[in-house]
Amino acid sequence: MAFTPPYDRFSDAEITVDLLDDLAARGPGGLIRVAYREADYAVTHSRHEDWRRPTVVVYGHGDLVSDLVHYRGDLEEIAAALTDHARDETTRWIGQNLHTCRLHKKLRQHLNTLGWYMDRRPRYKTGEDETRYVTDLLTWRNDRRFTLALRSARRRPEDLDVTVDLHYQDRHLTTWTETLTYDTPDPRFTRLLKDQARSAPDTRA
Repeated sequence: MAFTPPYDRFSDAEITVDLLDDLAARGPGGLIRVAYREADYAVTHSRHEDWRRPTVVVYGHGDLVSDLVHYRGDLEEIAAALTDHARDETTRWIGQNLHTCRLHKKLRQHLNTLGWYMDRRPRYKTGEDETRYVTDLLTWRNDRRFTLALRSARRRPEDLDVTVDLHYQDRHLTTWTETLTYDTPDPRFTRLLKDQARSAPDTRA
């Protein structure tokens, strides 16, 4: 049996207004992901995902919030533009996910269990020196005004360089950097996240 490229499998799939309505109802942490078996797209929430598995995100609640401003609230226009974009990019997104290292996926899952939910489609980049970069944008279950930018760089096969930026609304609070290996226990910065968020100003307002 001949291999069917992902583009061909998803060429008839659509991201509809109903999917966007469902995504909006899920709130922060809501996601639209690739549904492999059905060759379609489905709505989920970050908390229901096991990020160690090959979940491919095509759109997030945070992306929708931004697009509602850009498209002046026109969900039909957003759905049409997103469907065209997904048809062009699904193959690439699947490949990028397959090449995301296990250390980054393990970290995604650990943060998810701590209540830091993916809220936008991950961004991927490969540098001229073949370093692979991944950026995830997360929101906190306990207070959605807090967001986390998780950036990783895989320069060597045995470890992962991680930079984490914590924001409260539009204000940058702190940055942590850490190099993780497959033998690293829970990253140091994850133990500091909750205390840092609690000590941030204006959180009791």
